[in-house]
Amino acid sequence: MSLHVPTIALLATLVGVELAIGFLLVGWALGRQRGLGLWTAGAGSLAIGGLVWGLQGAIPELLVILVGNGLQFLGFAALWAGSRDFCGRARTWAPLAVGLPVFLAGLAFFAVAVPSTRARVAIFGLGIAPWCFGIAFTFLRRAPAALRGSARIAGVAFLLHGLWMLARALLPQPGTSTRDLLQSGWPQVATALEIFVASLATLPALVALLAHRLVVDLSEAARTDPLTGVLNRRALEDVGEREAAWSAEMRLPCAVLLFDLDHFKRINDLHGHIAGDAALRHFARVVSSTLRRTDRFGRWGGEEFLAILLGGSAAEASAAAERLRRRVSEEPVVVGGRTIPLTVSVGVASGGGDFAHLVARADAALYRAKSGGRNQVAEAA
Repeated sequence: MSLHVPTIALLATLVGVELAIGFLLVGWALGRQRGLGLWTAGAGSLAIGGLVWGLQGAIPELLVILVGNGLQFLGFAALWAGSRDFCGRARTWAPLAVGLPVFLAGLAFFAVAVPSTRARVAIFGLGIAPWCFGIAFTFLRRAPAALRGSARIAGVAFLLHGLWMLARALLPQPGTSTRDLLQSGWPQVATALEIFVASLATLPALVALLAHRLVVDLSEAARTDPLTGVLNRRALEDVGEREAAWSAEMRLPCAVLLFDLDHFKRINDLHGHIAGDAALRHFARVVSSTLRRTDRFGRWGGEEFLAILLGGSAAEASAAAERLRRRVSEEPVVVGGRTIPLTVSVGVASGGGDFAHLVARADAALYRAKSGGRNQVAEAA
């Protein structure tokens, strides 16, 4: 049984249109997401380009060649730009500005001056493949660590499509008309099937990436304090229990530093809650930039913050607390041109035991630091 090439091509076009509509619906449902706008534009351009190819015989052939293929070129360029945005990488439109005129000029030359279907197929492949490889490289090498699984699937899908675009240039393509591409023959059947499969693989892979990012973002939001951007209490408890148990198993010390901003209510009363929020954010930035990468830090509640130092002995934890106390006092927060001094009291607990016990000891030490005049470090007994 032979496959009908025009039918396969029509199905591929319809799939592209459906996926473009799907992107629009996803965009409407999700709102502003990095890369989504460009991916929607790219999917739409590919779908319209496919529809233009379906108008063969109804419009001039040169128009089909230039508009249909040009929209395909623009579509993949938009998908590439969207992939760069999605992965937080810089992009430029220079390749599009230079490549599109050259791409269209080559197609026009082999459509009018020296008509050749095979030459136009080769130009099309050489024009589209670099975009596919660029998308694949971005997903395989530049995707955020949390999204690498779904990014690899998308990257491989675009890589295979790019390789086919290059391989297609080596296949026999007799004739001079665009209709010759729809004639029965294994190269035409293979091309139509690959385009159909690629439509079902590449664009849904992008939707899967968006869904994956949403899941990751929601997970991060559930673990992050919305004001300061550091871990919230729930996340700190999860991390603390896990690291305290691991340190006990490995017979390593684990230290807890409990911070309390001194006279924080006075900041709110004298300067307003906006200044108070700014002070909390400033304190979180100062401490986060001072701690080691292996340390965990977050907001415990109100103006209290907590740090977990895995492998930190009592002496090391006290020294770290003193460095942080000194740096906070040396770096006041500036709000609306006003300089507001900050100080912090710190309670330190180190050793074995479960996390809740360490926090309780650090809290008792913090109480002594505050009772002793504030702006000081106190060690748990």
